[in-house]
Amino acid sequence: MASMAFIDEHNEIAMLQKPKQAAGFHQIVDFLKSSHIAHALTVSPTIFIEHQRQFWANATIVAENGVQMIKTRVCDQSLTVTEEVIRISLRLDDASENNWLEPI
Repeated sequence: MASMAFIDEHNEIAMLQKPKQAAGFHQIVDFLKSSHIAHALTVSPTIFIEHQRQFWANATIVAENGVQMIKTRVCDQSLTVTEEVIRISLRLDDASENNWLEPI
């Protein structure tokens, strides 16, 4: 897997405001604010570089029961990341309520 550089621009968040100078975009801002992706656009979690490095250094992609996932270890804790986990974490509101991550 190719390593990716950590660049500040990758972690920018959306500022869903409506300044007067951008009146033509107010309808788009309203749409994004009411969208199921609003939280994902505006959340700014603290991400520790060392945890990110450990995540990708130990990551393997596997498929179980037709579901692709990333299995890894960070700070001696096993983690499994699936599409469903990402949808729940970003509050995309289209993930099933009963399908939670189980420890491996």
